[in-house]
Amino acid sequence: MTKKSAVNLSANEDAPQKQARYEAIAAILREEIIADHKPGDFLETESSFAERFGVNRHTIRRAIDELVSEDLVWRQQGRGTLVLQPPMDYQIHSQTRFTETVTSLGHQARSIVIGRRMTAASEGVARWLKIEPLSRVVQLDALRLVNDQPVLLTTHFFAADPYEPLYLEYDGGSLHGALREKFGVELKRMESLITARLPMDEDAMALRLSPKQPILRVKSLNVEVSSGQPVEYVISRFRADSVQLKVEP
Repeated sequence: MTKKSAVNLSANEDAPQKQARYEAIAAILREEIIADHKPGDFLETESSFAERFGVNRHTIRRAIDELVSEDLVWRQQGRGTLVLQPPMDYQIHSQTRFTETVTSLGHQARSIVIGRRMTAASEGVARWLKIEPLSRVVQLDALRLVNDQPVLLTTHFFAADPYEPLYLEYDGGSLHGALREKFGVELKRMESLITARLPMDEDAMALRLSPKQPILRVKSLNVEVSSGQPVEYVISRFRADSVQLKVEP
């Protein structure tokens, strides 16, 4: 990275007369991030910025705080200040589909199956799917990528009868498309519960997050359109710095 030349803030004629120094620095850094950086880049150190702008590190921290509040950057402990991808508006409605939603926004979507098993339904899973506890269920775990960057982890549960073939046959792509093709089932989202929380260690690793960075967890029930019968219970974990959830009827 080419080091920027020193800046004399008092000589900036375009800055408002009463603009605080940290605000002027934030404005300069904002322009540079948009023009010269891409998501995944790290900014210079606070010490380097302090030397460049002729201010103390406290002023630099306040300037970077402004950029953090705008979701332009994120501080990663021990690594520095990371330039973020602008948050994607991810719509949640009755027909939300990951692949279709992401591609409609002009991004590339990819899904990777990272786990699969036949297991016994916990009381919580059984309650969502309206089956008996300990009934056999299919569990599929998938990592969802946007432009090859991990954004979402999903865990899907289906009653083994009749969806056991998914255990071996689903290998990525649109899961609801596979359900439509294999079983003739059309789903709609009936309910979603959204909470903010810290990720579990394995989720943080898969999403390339610090364990202290929050995620958005969405628990959803998808039912068969014609009968209203529960088919799929999903636990989704979004990178909170990559999406903003837009809930629609």
